[in-house]
Amino acid sequence: MLAYNNEPDAQSVVIGRPALPKQFLICDFCFWSASALSIRRSDIMECPRCSRLLSRIPLAKEEIYLFNYSPARGVELEFH
Repeated sequence: MLAYNNEPDAQSVVIGRPALPKQFLICDFCFWSASALSIRRSDIMECPRCSRLLSRIPLAKEEIYLFNYSPARGVELEFH
């Protein structure tokens, strides 16, 4: 929702609910992973593949990352 004022020196103000935090979800056992763009703490708790609890890494609003997995090296996350 946007509030707008017609006065020349006035600034627009964005009004609405606070954004839910973005998170990178990963299973420490089977390495299933996902980017959660808007998640509540109760939305996804268990891995859909092996039913174990997921690890969560919070992501900044504009944060970019690369994910790579290989059997020899395991999981690699590179943040930019």
